[in-house]
Amino acid sequence: MRRYTTPTLTLLAQVYDEQTDTYGPIDLTTYRVWVSIEQPHSQLEFADPTMELTEDGTLVTLRLTQEQTARLCIGTAEVQINWMMSDGTRGATDIGRLVIDRNLLGEVREYGA
Repeated sequence: MRRYTTPTLTLLAQVYDEQTDTYGPIDLTTYRVWVSIEQPHSQLEFADPTMELTEDGTLVTLRLTQEQTARLCIGTAEVQINWMMSDGTRGATDIGRLVIDRNLLGEVREYGA
């Protein structure tokens, strides 16, 4: 992902199954869902309406604004999908990594700054 852009991120919601020793998708359509993107000095939280689930509930789509990407530093960010069931039970995916690259705005490149 590049800073100062408006990326769309699609994340696969999957959890570890101890019985089969594999990861598999989880259907989040009936849960309250939010996504966290964190770095040492920045944290972004996404929930409705800035986030969408696919029909089967296994893919989460986030649309970031330029302001949100500008808050992230060049380097690596941690990403996690979280959910809460109607009975209050919470769950989360393993923490994933997202690489943030540098991006100079078109205006900066045009004027040679």
